[in-house]
Amino acid sequence: MPMIASCDPAGLSPVGQWLRLVRDGKPFAQTCVYQYWGVSRVQAGDLSFYQVESSQDGRKLLTLLSEQGMTLHIFHTSGPGLKERREEDGKLVYFWEDGEGYAFKSVVGKNEIHTIPGSEEAGDSHWTDLRLEEMEYLGLDGKGLADIWYGHLFRTRDGRTLKLNGGENWQWLQPYQGKTLCIQWGKLSYGPGFGGDTLYAVMPGLRSTGGAAAAPRYDNRRFAFSLSRLPENCTMQESDNGDGVTMRDQGGFSLLAYGTNSYLVMEQSMEDALAELSSGLEVTYKHIDKAKNWFVVSGIAGEEIVYLKCFFGYPAARILRMSYPKHKAHAYAPQVEKVVQGFRLYE
Repeated sequence: MPMIASCDPAGLSPVGQWLRLVRDGKPFAQTCVYQYWGVSRVQAGDLSFYQVESSQDGRKLLTLLSEQGMTLHIFHTSGPGLKERREEDGKLVYFWEDGEGYAFKSVVGKNEIHTIPGSEEAGDSHWTDLRLEEMEYLGLDGKGLADIWYGHLFRTRDGRTLKLNGGENWQWLQPYQGKTLCIQWGKLSYGPGFGGDTLYAVMPGLRSTGGAAAAPRYDNRRFAFSLSRLPENCTMQESDNGDGVTMRDQGGFSLLAYGTNSYLVMEQSMEDALAELSSGLEVTYKHIDKAKNWFVVSGIAGEEIVYLKCFFGYPAARILRMSYPKHKAHAYAPQVEKVVQGFRLYE
C-alpha cells in the first residue's frame, strides 16, 4: 500500500515526492519519485523487490525497494532509461542508457548493486556495493576535498565512526546532526584509481531518533498550501493536474484537499463558496472570519459527518473536506482536529 508525501532531497536533484510503502499502517520502505510513477513486484531467485519507475519532463528514475526497507537506485537519467530487465544466476540484470548515448548494465544482488559502463573509456562512472543503513549523523568533519566533496561523519550501530563524502548540497544535512538517519552509500569510481565511499541518498523521513516513524506531510506547490499532520492509516493519491490530494482509509474516512481559482474567475464571494460547498448538507455548525478570509462548516450528509474548511482569497481558494461515518464520530474526531490544525497556507 503506497503513500505519497512531499520530497525535495538534495541527492537526486528536485524530484518532488516521497513514495512510502506501508504495511499494517506503518511505513517500512521509501524512495523519491517524479510526478508519474508506478510500482510492480520483481523476483530473481530468492530476491524479491518492489520496482518503482517514475518520470517527468524526460527525467527518469528507477528504484528497487525490498521488504526490509533496502533501497537501491538503478538509474537516474534524462536519457532513454530502462531498455531491458532479465534474471541471470539468481540476480536481477538491468540494461539502460543515459542521456549522452552511453549504455550500462546493472546487476542487483542481495543488498548490493554493481553498475558496469558499456565502454572502458576513462570517465565512465559506476556504483558498486550500494547499501542502506541506519546511522547517527555526527556532522561535517570540516575537511573538504578539492572544494567539491565534503566529508560527513556517521556513527554506526556497533560504535564505529564512518566518514562518507558528499557534494556541496549535502550541507542541508546539518539540522539532522545527532539524529539517526537512513542513508544509502557506496563506492563511486571515475575511471581507474579514483573513487571512494560516498553518500548517495539520505532519507530522514522514514525513521527518526529511536526508530519511530516520522509523520509524513503533503505540500501543494501549485496552490501554496500544506497538510503537516496527515490522517493515520490512509492511502494517498495526488490528482493528475496537481491541484490536490485524496486520502482514504478502510474504515470509511475520506479527505480531499485541493486548490481552485474558479471562484475568482466567476467573481463569486466567500458566501457564494460556502453555499456551494455546503450544498446538500444538514448544517450543524458554520463560522466565517472575513478579516482573515476563511470559513468552516460541518454537517450531516446521509449517514456521514462532513467537515469543510476553506481559505478564500487571491489567487485561489484552498479547500479541505473530510467525511466519515456518523457511528464512528468518537473515533475520528481527534484525527479530524489534528488534520485541521495542520492545514496551512504557505507564508
